Amino acid sequence: MNEIINLGYFLNSIKTTLPFEDTEDFKKKIDESKEFRIKVQKLVYLSKFFGWDNSYHFNFHENGPYSCQLSEDYRSIDSFNDKKHDYNFDNDKFKEFTMNQDTGYFESTSSILYYLSKMNLTHINKNEIISVVTSLKPHLSKDTILKSYENILKFDLVNYTPQNSTFDDLNTYEKIVKDKSKGLMSIFERYDVCSNRLFLLGSLDYFTFVLKHENVDAETRSELLKKLYDYAEEVEKEYFLIHPSNEELINIDLSNLEHHFDLLQDYISKELRIIPKLDENTDLSIFFEG
Repeated sequence: MNEIINLGYFLNSIKTTLPFEDTEDFKKKIDESKEFRIKVQKLVYLSKFFGWDNSYHFNFHENGPYSCQLSEDYRSIDSFNDKKHDYNFDNDKFKEFTMNQDTGYFESTSSILYYLSKMNLTHINKNEIISVVTSLKPHLSKDTILKSYENILKFDLVNYTPQNSTFDDLNTYEKIVKDKSKGLMSIFERYDVCSNRLFLLGSLDYFTFVLKHENVDAETRSELLKKLYDYAEEVEKEYFLIHPSNEELINIDLSNLEHHFDLLQDYISKELRIIPKLDENTDLSIFFEG
């Protein structure tokens, strides 16, 4: 509840940046404008680098860092006021960083910072960043990416890494795991059909069936969710490392991922006995129920 209070305060403090007029206008734009929702997502993510240590967990989606928790919360806001709870934020510096910038800039900047934090990079090369983000975000111009890079250095954001989220509520944890899988699948669905694409999509879609059929105790469920999340993290990091073009995906060596997925299936099928392991003898009917 306190996070929603702080979210309302934060959004109200940047209403001219988004922009929106009042609660009714905010709700209307959230419902009708994908660009507005992207802006909200990216600005809340970027706020972490300016002092608001919010608890929203972000996964990488087609348009950059995205939080399914945040999506639920900004749809739940009924009013904007000056209430806040245990909230620290450098509003002046943030306004300077975001002033007169567009959605592409916010997407580019947040994607660079997400990439740096996931790859544990504290020193960045301009040409490398431009190359990587141009591949990850072909719809963004090199000028936008360069401006993002320069401002990240100017505001000294490279050496800050947002705290890792903890998942005390297993239902929330499951939503985050599903969202991470969904976000990665939406990325790989853009590629032409090839064996690597089929493997990546199939292994991520596997999460849906596992979570649909699991019936384990809370401790085991927490362990299961972590194993699924860790596999998705490995897929994401592999994507960041190779950021392949359409033509290159078919030639990428995914043997390490295939081994990890094989171990994951052994755990799920042999140890937990949730669903059978996928091989040439598997009865596939379970994957087409309901």
